[in-house]
Amino acid sequence: RDYKEKDNNKYDKFIERLNDLKSNVRFFTLGVNDLTYELGYSRTHLNRIFYELFNMSPHDYLLNSKMEYAAQLLEYTDYSVKEILATNQISSGTFYREVNRLKLKKLKRKDDPSASHN
Repeated sequence: RDYKEKDNNKYDKFIERLNDLKSNVRFFTLGVNDLTYELGYSRTHLNRIFYELFNMSPHDYLLNSKMEYAAQLLEYTDYSVKEILATNQISSGTFYREVNRLKLKKLKRKDDPSASHN
């Protein structure tokens, strides 16, 4: 499971529906309003669920999912960055900002003496 382990049995059906959506390539073109419609929750309730399960907003969850999918496409296909961004409805500014944020995060982790090294 890709959500925080807690007493989340009440969200098993939600997780199942979300995973069904994620298995459809169309998922990567959805916005938050589409997600509320597809999952059948109000935007407020959806925010509450996402923060409880994933510690992030539905918007951030969608963005992270799109970025992960884009990274897979970059690694395993011959699509250009431009084609991938257009297909996944990611702006180039967002893409490069997220790439740089992840690089910075890795550098900070690497320089952190308290980080455990396996």
